[in-house]
Amino acid sequence: MTTLGHSITALAALALCLPPHQPRWRQLWWLIGFIALASIPDWPLPFWGHHQLAVSHSLWVNLALCTTLAAALWRHLPPGRYRGRLLICGALAWLSHLCMDTLYG
Repeated sequence: MTTLGHSITALAALALCLPPHQPRWRQLWWLIGFIALASIPDWPLPFWGHHQLAVSHSLWVNLALCTTLAAALWRHLPPGRYRGRLLICGALAWLSHLCMDTLYG
């Protein structure tokens, strides 16, 4: 799957959970963050990315990393009912990468 396809999926996940009445600059940061989350398995890092698909595209590795990041971000997101939605939709954006790559031969 191309980066564009993963980005569009991330934007769909963001549309499900973006809190209303956000300033434009904050919407832009959410947009960048969700696109980054959807692209994490393809980042060109050592022992990661397309040259190590067994690791970077492993469901268990990504679930563990996603859970760790969500726990770390829990305290930094604004409190309220949107905090949980943002974390769940962020995880959805991240893990959608694996689903989208299985559909792409």
